[in-house]
Amino acid sequence: MTAALQRVADGTWTQADLDYIKTDPTIADQVPDPSIPESNLVTEKTVATAGEQHLTADELPSGADYDASDEVILPAVPDEGSSTVGRATTTWNEVDVWVKKYSLLGSTIFTWHHVVNFAYNGSHVTSWGYRYDYLSQQQGMVQVKERTTNQTTSTGTSSAYNLMQRHLQYCIAKYGCYADVYPWSKITVKGSGGYSYKYGSG
Repeated sequence: MTAALQRVADGTWTQADLDYIKTDPTIADQVPDPSIPESNLVTEKTVATAGEQHLTADELPSGADYDASDEVILPAVPDEGSSTVGRATTTWNEVDVWVKKYSLLGSTIFTWHHVVNFAYNGSHVTSWGYRYDYLSQQQGMVQVKERTTNQTTSTGTSSAYNLMQRHLQYCIAKYGCYADVYPWSKITVKGSGGYSYKYGSG
């Protein structure tokens, strides 16, 4: 079993490994299914929050890590044309991208969220609000470790992005900690209020 778990962890698994792990349902329910395509592991939503930030610090989800002491501020993304901020009314949006992992038996192992709040005026991103990550679901075998990346570009141009990555560890009582995973998301927000994202489940 230990060897099969290690092959799942390092990506060298075979179907025979997965079938063998499934012979012990207690273990199989704690092992991520590596056969699920990455495209099936992400969901996203946006919330229009009108003229103010969506949440105060006291209203953030339980476990939300909004500490900016690890944040690296990068130069603003260059505009193709003028980078002068317009005078239109400012509106706030919130974007929430979440990445899941499912077990070999179909249960949720973890759901990791990356959330950003930003203000825009129709042409430019004018400021950032809260940027944070948290887990809304996790099995007991998931150990939450440090945030490994938190990079944010400055505002004042037509787009800006925030990139976050979190270290998680899989630990099964009988076999110890057998894998480290690093879910990540890069959310690019736009002066129009739109957004795009890239991600990885780790």
